[in-house]
Amino acid sequence: MELEEIYSQNRVALKKIKKQSTASCVLCGLFLCMILFELYYAVMISPIFVLLAVIVAAVSVTGFIGITKNDNHWSTASLILLAVHLLVFTAIISDSLSDVVVALVMSGTGHGVFAYFTYRTMQNNKKYHWLEQQEGFPHFEVKQTMYDMDKRQREIKDPFQIKKEQIESRNQSSGQMEEL
Repeated sequence: MELEEIYSQNRVALKKIKKQSTASCVLCGLFLCMILFELYYAVMISPIFVLLAVIVAAVSVTGFIGITKNDNHWSTASLILLAVHLLVFTAIISDSLSDVVVALVMSGTGHGVFAYFTYRTMQNNKKYHWLEQQEGFPHFEVKQTMYDMDKRQREIKDPFQIKKEQIESRNQSSGQMEEL
C-alpha cells in the first residue's frame, strides 16, 4: 500500500473514533440526568435512592474520564458500577419475581445501551492507542509528514549551513587545481 492510502485509512479511523467518542460523551450526559429521577425516587419512595444517585454519578464520571483520557481502566470501572447500580436498583424495587423481571427489562434497556457504548469506547481506545504509534499521527497527511521530516533534517543541519559547506568545498577544490 502507498503511504497516502495508509494515511487515508488511519485518518478515517481516527474520525470515526472521535465521532463515536462524542456520541458516548452525550450518552454519559444523558445518563447523568438519571440522577434527577433517582433523587425524585429518594424523596417520594425511599432515601436509599440517594445511594443510587451517587452510583449513577460515578458511572457517568468514570465513563466520561474513560472516553476523554482514552483509558480502558476507567471504562471498566464504569461497567462495574453500572452492574452494581442495576443490581441494587433491582433489589430495591422488586418484591416478587415478576417485579424483578419488570425492573430488569425497564432499567436494563438503558443500562444495556450504556454498556454497549462503554464497550465501543474500550474498542475505540485500543484502536486510538494503535493509531498513536503509527507514523503521521494525529494528522495523517503526507505533506505534514514530509514537513516534519524536513524539519527534523533541518534541526540536524541548517540549509544555509549545507549551502555554505557546498560553496566552501567547491572553493577548496578549485584552489588546488594543477597548472597546465
